[in-house]
Amino acid sequence: MAEQRKGVILHLLSKTAEISQPGVSALATSARGVQNLNQSLAVEWARDNIRSNVICTRLVDCASEDDGKQLASLGALAAYYCSDYAAYITGSSVGIDEI
Repeated sequence: MAEQRKGVILHLLSKTAEISQPGVSALATSARGVQNLNQSLAVEWARDNIRSNVICTRLVDCASEDDGKQLASLGALAAYYCSDYAAYITGSSVGIDEI
C-alpha cells in the first residue's frame, strides 16, 4: 500500500461450507468469517487498488485424478481474478462446481 501498487487477494473456500448439513458447523462458521473478511477488505482496500474475492470449490476438500477439467477451471478462474480483466471485480464470491 505504501508503494501504491495494485494487488489481489484470492481466498479459496470449501464448497461444503455453503451447504447446511450435519457435521460441518465449524467449517461453515469459519467460511462465513472468511467471506465477511473478503467483503470488508474489498470495501476498505479498494481505494488502495487492492481487490479481494472468494472462490468456493469442493476441490479444497479433496481432489482426485478425475478432477482434471475442474482443476483447469479453478486455475483459469483464479488467473482471471488476478488479471487486469477483473480490475473492477472485488468483494465477490463464486462457486465453480457442484457437490
